Amino acid sequence: MLIAVAAVAISPVYQALDPVVVTKKLKLVREFLEGAQEITTLVSDRILERDPLVGKARAKLFAGKTLTTGEKTQTRTSRIAVLTASQRKLALSYFDDLTQTPNHERADCFMPRHMVFARKSSQWVGISICYECEAVLIQSSEKKLEVVIGINRNSRNHADRFFGYTSKNSRA
Repeated sequence: MLIAVAAVAISPVYQALDPVVVTKKLKLVREFLEGAQEITTLVSDRILERDPLVGKARAKLFAGKTLTTGEKTQTRTSRIAVLTASQRKLALSYFDDLTQTPNHERADCFMPRHMVFARKSSQWVGISICYECEAVLIQSSEKKLEVVIGINRNSRNHADRFFGYTSKNSRA
């Protein structure tokens, strides 16, 4: 018997997670961000995977590869930037703000246009953010860190300041 399987885009589904477990995972992710060798932000007017520039960079980062200087750029509709030392403190503050008070229990659309990607040696954490449905998907080379949560609604107000660019399609 043959079974056909179709490729489907990641659409996170919230699970009834123990708040203690979520808090522990978020603490581990924050510690990873603190010790990361490099933190990169990716923003697009399109869903991240569908943007030619950002989608290619995102796939390369998830494959454990480093972006070249030419790939760290900004166009009219997208931006890829590696954070400087001073911006890294802002990244930690933004992460705390983003995950402070989850507001709901499921993602409706999940079309992320913002992402924070951190790398430490061969390990990585990708934080995809959808401001439309107010959800965050945290993916990692270490599966134990993965989690989907609703975001603090007020964090949208700080997105432009943190990312330096906010897609015109997001509510940020």
